[in-house]
Amino acid sequence: MLPAISYCNNSVLAELPREELQRLAPKLSHVALRAGACIYEIGERVHYLYFVTAGLISTVATMRDGTGVEVGTIGSDGVVGLAVLLKCPYSTLRVVSLTDATAFKAPVAVICEEFHRQSSLRDALLGNIHSQWFGASQAAACNRFHPLEQRLACRLLLAADGLGASYFGVTHEYMALMLGAHRPSVSHALMRLRENGIIQYRRAGIRIIDRGNLQKLSCECYESISTESGRHTFDEPMAA
Repeated sequence: MLPAISYCNNSVLAELPREELQRLAPKLSHVALRAGACIYEIGERVHYLYFVTAGLISTVATMRDGTGVEVGTIGSDGVVGLAVLLKCPYSTLRVVSLTDATAFKAPVAVICEEFHRQSSLRDALLGNIHSQWFGASQAAACNRFHPLEQRLACRLLLAADGLGASYFGVTHEYMALMLGAHRPSVSHALMRLRENGIIQYRRAGIRIIDRGNLQKLSCECYESISTESGRHTFDEPMAA
């Protein structure tokens, strides 16, 4: 078993009283998830919940023709698989590890038992369900009403907050999926951000170097989502 202090790397587990965490800890296993690994396909039965401790997990809605759009991301502030607590035993989204990640993995039966104890874990999970629901709802409105460059700034900020880092490894193809936009349009928007000294990027990675101006460019959705979810933004000093 990993040292107890490592449970604090997930904000849901970090909220638990010591006695609840001690009861739950022997039933958790720490797992590593490689970037690109599929955790759940649409229609797959959910056997485990994942309390993310590092990295970023993406949830994607997929159409019959194979096209898709990201509807949410889950970092160390969240849990993967929460729909099972709402009597939905199968995944309705494709769930993929966007970056290399780690998580505490727990059997559904264990979490459901603890959930029905009226425990602190129940309250924390309900709060996380609300945060994920609100984020997906806001993203739907954002994709409909806001220009691409504003949406891009918003998603970059949310990804940085979820990772707790200013650098994350994502491709232009994935950014297009995240935004529900064509890749050339996303590449052009990224180029404009780079020319303005707000980000740096290579083929498979983006670094935020001017967070203040990125926030000025972002639509209102960044503030709405981060405020509602209670996220703390991460301000990483740049290396000289």
